[in-house]
Amino acid sequence: MRNTDINLTDNFLVIKDTKNGKQRMIPISESLSSVCRDYVHHRDSLPLPKSDGGYFFISLNGTACSTDAVYRWFRELLKIARIPFTGNHHGPRLHDLRHTFAVNSLAQMAECGVDLYCALPILSTYLGHQSLSATDSYVVSARKRTFFQ
Repeated sequence: MRNTDINLTDNFLVIKDTKNGKQRMIPISESLSSVCRDYVHHRDSLPLPKSDGGYFFISLNGTACSTDAVYRWFRELLKIARIPFTGNHHGPRLHDLRHTFAVNSLAQMAECGVDLYCALPILSTYLGHQSLSATDSYVVSARKRTFFQ
């Protein structure tokens, strides 16, 4: 993600180049915006060369943060939290956070009285799925894999 993809004033980010080829705007919470603003403050105070890429998340040498680095940090966080990483696609995986979000969002909408026939299209759009059946099967399989409550 680039700096221009994240709006920390109006609390949204723009997701580009998704697997379905769709670009979408995703609302984020004020608390996430606050954490991101804090990150930007500290990031911008580092004595790093300014890159032309304008990447939001950067490594300590000023280049874009790699996918490998994200996975390494995720595993480090699991270790600190004493959550065993079993590997071989058994998790917990970084993608399980997305699954957990989907299940918990749908459950929260149901608890707030939102009709599930109305909630599923909202969640489907948010996740960037092509169809409601994709979201339905995603939530069902996600419920089975949810590691984080």
